[in-house]
Formats: sequence, structure tokens, C-alpha cells
Amino acid sequence: MGAAAKGGTNRVLTFRLGAKETLPPRSVAARTLNPPADKPTKEAFERGLYLYQVNCMIRHGDTGVSGGVVPDLRYSAALGSVDAWKSIVVDGTLVNNGMVPFANILKYDEVEAIRAYVIQRAHDAKALLAAQ
Repeated sequence: MGAAAKGGTNRVLTFRLGAKETLPPRSVAARTLNPPADKPTKEAFERGLYLYQVNCMIRHGDTGVSGGVVPDLRYSAALGSVDAWKSIVVDGTLVNNGMVPFANILKYDEVEAIRAYVIQRAHDAKALLAAQ
């Protein structure tokens, strides 16, 4: 399984002095890339690329591939829903999870361009995994 298909492997460990137990095996939930069927236009992708790099890259990685601390956007269930994506990125639905809202920074069409960019990256990753 390629690196793109691996899920997060974080876990919290507590220790006791003198303990003899061994760590339980890591369990990694299998994830499936399931981008929307419609691929973005070249123009939407390119605009989204620019906006993603300016606004999202520092947290979500260069191409939407997270280093494991924040979600890998290519796997987001919100990709398939304009409303769900907007509620997260603009309205701040996930602010309690650390995702700040961009309502004062991005316009609606810019948010959609970023979604188009991530959708294309998800399609690219899915094709790469299928070719392995």
C-alpha cells in the first residue's frame, strides 16, 4: 500500500514505572479515495492551485497531502458537497477541530476553486494508486 493510502497513525501512550506490558499493535483504518466524478476544468484547477498555495498549503501540505497532523483533504467526504465544503471553509463548522473559517479572506468562488483543485488532486492520487 502506497504512502498516499495510509491513514493517521497517531496514538496517546501512558507509561507506568515497572510495567511489563507490551504496546498493542497500531491499527490504521483503511481509507478510500472517493472524489466526485466530475473533474474540474483546467481554468478552475489553475485558479484553485494558486488560491490553495496562498491559503491552505502551509497547513495541508503542498498538494493536499497532509503530513499526518491535519486532514489529507483528498480524502475529505466534504469534497462531494458544495454546501459541506462551504460550511467548513467559510462558516467554520470545524473550528473546534482547529479549522479556522476563511469567511473574511476568501470569496465563495475562490472557495469553489480550491475545492476544484483538491478534487483534481484526489483524482490524480486515485489514478496513481490504481496504477501500482
